[in-house]
Amino acid sequence: MTLTAHIARILEGWSSAREAVHAGAPVPLRLCSRLLPVSDAGTPPVEDVPDELSELWALSAEVRLFEDIDFGQWGLALLPRAACATATRVLASQRRREHRDGDLVIGRFLGDSDLLLMRTDPRSADWGQVCIALPLDRRDDWYYPKVGLQAFIQLLSDAQGAKFWELASRRPPG
Repeated sequence: MTLTAHIARILEGWSSAREAVHAGAPVPLRLCSRLLPVSDAGTPPVEDVPDELSELWALSAEVRLFEDIDFGQWGLALLPRAACATATRVLASQRRREHRDGDLVIGRFLGDSDLLLMRTDPRSADWGQVCIALPLDRRDDWYYPKVGLQAFIQLLSDAQGAKFWELASRRPPG
């Protein structure tokens, strides 16, 4: 199944706000998923990105998954290409010690300052994998689920938007 198909399945099941179940218990938030159309016209392409990221950007939308529609305190916003470039520049300037060549911010978690990064250095063993950058923690303390974007979205869907990676290792790959 393609990334677009995974997202379409989430949108179909979560287009109307409903209560999720995290760790076996109902969550007192109404979550939904949606697309917010944007224009990336005139945005220069980003080279050396995995096909699944190019597929995401072809949607020309900000993808909001499992968003808390009442308070805005939960969910994941997958960013369009122009917003990724801007957010990556901000990360590189504000977190110089933690930033690495090939880091690309592709999403932000709603309600906190965590970022979803994709590793896009084709020379690196973790090319195409995602990690969760924490706003105050050193890079060694970030979350590394050791999966690409498509698998990450599938795991997020299986968890109904819960932060499944918090149970995974925080050690960097390799």
